Parts: sequence; structure tokens; C-alpha cells
Amino acid sequence: MIAESILDYIEDDKDHQWHKHRIRFMQDMVKELDLKYFAPATRQQIDDFAQSAADFWDGKITTQEARERLLFMRKIVQKDIMKSSDWEPKDFLLWMMETEEVFDWMWSQWFECIHACIPDKCNDELWIKMFHKHFHNEIKVWIDK
Repeated sequence: MIAESILDYIEDDKDHQWHKHRIRFMQDMVKELDLKYFAPATRQQIDDFAQSAADFWDGKITTQEARERLLFMRKIVQKDIMKSSDWEPKDFLLWMMETEEVFDWMWSQWFECIHACIPDKCNDELWIKMFHKHFHNEIKVWIDK
């Protein structure tokens, strides 16, 4: 049996590169957040999951491995997939493994989720630092227009 990689399904490399860029932004944001938002997960479990998401989108782990890691993390953070209530930080951690199409819709929602769920940690200084690190070129292009 041949293990399938997400790279087998990429139709537009430019879109895929943008997606990976956003995943790395999320990976760094998750590292900045307090463990209480992902209880009872440990820092190592959270960091490992975020790295797995980056590895998945880089094609370093198979789709099956990613699915297993997502289910494992969903169990750890006790996220009920049938419950669609208010946003919670667990959502944006798990979104890192969503398909690009689903993620595109969630991308703008993700900022709303962060603002609503963790305003005490996502202050202006952190936002500026993260946007500068991850989207410096995009911001420059936007300003220069």
C-alpha cells in the first residue's frame, strides 16, 4: 500500500505555499498561549501536534498519520466534534489539520476566535510581533499600494 501525502493533491503551489505560511503563523501563536486554553494537554503534546500539522502540510507525514494525530489530540483536549457552540481555543489548534478549503473560511474566523477566547494573552504587542515575523512582505506590499 502506498501512503498518500497531501502533496499528491496540491493543484496550485502558490495557494499551498500561502497555506503553509499561515500554518506556521498559527504554530507560533499556539506556542505563545497559556496551557490552560488546551487543558489537559501538556506543552509537549501541543507543540508536537502543531509541528505535526506543519509536517503534514510539508508532505513529511502521510494523510493517515495526520488523521491519527488529529484524533489523538482531539481526545486529549476533549473536543467534541458534534458540539458546535461558541469558539474555544481548542478549535484553532485543531484547525491546523483542516483542509485548505475549510481552513480558508476559518482563517478570518480564527482571528475572531482568538480575540473572543483569549484576549488576555493576544495583546497588540504580540499581534505586531507575529504579523511582522510572518507577514512582513505582505504588509509591505499592502502599504506600498
